[in-house]
Amino acid sequence: MILFKKSSDIQKLSSSHPAYKIIKRLIELLINDYSFYGRQHDPDQQGFIILCEPSDTEQELQKINSCWRCLQDIEFDGISRINDDFLYGPYIGTDEYGLAFVIPNNLLPSELRQYVQGTIDFK
Repeated sequence: MILFKKSSDIQKLSSSHPAYKIIKRLIELLINDYSFYGRQHDPDQQGFIILCEPSDTEQELQKINSCWRCLQDIEFDGISRINDDFLYGPYIGTDEYGLAFVIPNNLLPSELRQYVQGTIDFK
């Protein structure tokens, strides 16, 4: 799991990483655009972006009040297909706070994967 809480966090990924362009765009939309409105993004108050990875452990995900076993229990406010490899799952906790999950397709629990593939157009 890689957390992106500020613009410079994009450096946590190499530009060749398959999720690099996705994360970069989400940083622009969800973090950088706050300055347009004269505000500074505060990840503790507004949230942040989470890239899930195969090596994620339950303990790591519990740090964000979630757990890998319970990924299918997170009440996403929709889920969308970014491309063949990644899904986007926003979680909106309040009017000000939200989390943006970028989830590799191959990491979904099998029941959730079947459900998502049944409701989103996959090739």
